[in-house]
Amino acid sequence: MDGNRRPKPVIVGSTPIEGTISESSVHSRDRSFDFSNVDPLFWNRSEFACRLLNSLSLMFPVGEKHFIQAVRSWIHMAPSDLLKDIEVFFRQEARHSREHAKFNRLLLMNGVGVSQVEAETIKKLAQFYLQDDQLISTVVLEEITGLGAKLLPYLERWLLSGDEAVAEMWRWHALEEKEHVHVARSLLKYCGISKRRFIKVGFKTVVMFVKQLKYNWNEVKLAEDAQLH
Repeated sequence: MDGNRRPKPVIVGSTPIEGTISESSVHSRDRSFDFSNVDPLFWNRSEFACRLLNSLSLMFPVGEKHFIQAVRSWIHMAPSDLLKDIEVFFRQEARHSREHAKFNRLLLMNGVGVSQVEAETIKKLAQFYLQDDQLISTVVLEEITGLGAKLLPYLERWLLSGDEAVAEMWRWHALEEKEHVHVARSLLKYCGISKRRFIKVGFKTVVMFVKQLKYNWNEVKLAEDAQLH
């Protein structure tokens, strides 16, 4: 091969990138879960854990799309040794979105205002319309979910004490979160975003996350109360 010849652009999704793709330490597992026998509002023996995880599930279909878009917007800045991880990250996030959307349809059938929740999530994420802010918010939210994934094994007896199909979905999601939590963080290093900007937007992201979680929590509780009374 001619030593002066440039490598062909690598296609990740629909985005061409100059460089080569190395082997990835991230692995995408195409899992599909059967929720046909699940009572989605009361699948867990812990009322608190059930409502918490349901509230988080409601965030993921919209959130995962935000993460993919944010990373795709900066993918041209990624070094070659990060490209394969990014490619697998996209597949992982798309499959997480698919399975949570499947579970969320059960929540919808049981009275949860899923459309309202997703509209509110989109509205809150819209404040991060700048390309820099999209990536910062993605890094912060990935760190939050990554921390939850790391804690899950220690809290599993409480958080996943119920239907095995739902529990297994959360184990699968947590495993892949731990694998790819570094992707957006690693990409950020190459994007020239200031530390001051990161702190400012990062704080806004945490506030947004807490507010959205509270909103989702209330929507789930309303549906629970309607079924119990």
